[in-house]
Amino acid sequence: MKNAVKNTLLALNYGVTVAICLLLIISQQIAIFEKALIGFGAIAFGMLIRRVINWFLPGNNSAASQG
Repeated sequence: MKNAVKNTLLALNYGVTVAICLLLIISQQIAIFEKALIGFGAIAFGMLIRRVINWFLPGNNSAASQG
């Protein structure tokens, strides 16, 4: 059950980050430099959220941690 909650939160995190980046790609009213800053911020914030989730709900179920 704990892994299901963790995986759901991580999936939502990844989905929101990808959605923000895709919206930036198709946006025509934002300058390229601002797109880069917002995209980098979204990815960095997504990585921070991932670390917080992994800190609160530890578990070694990822492929990277197994080898």
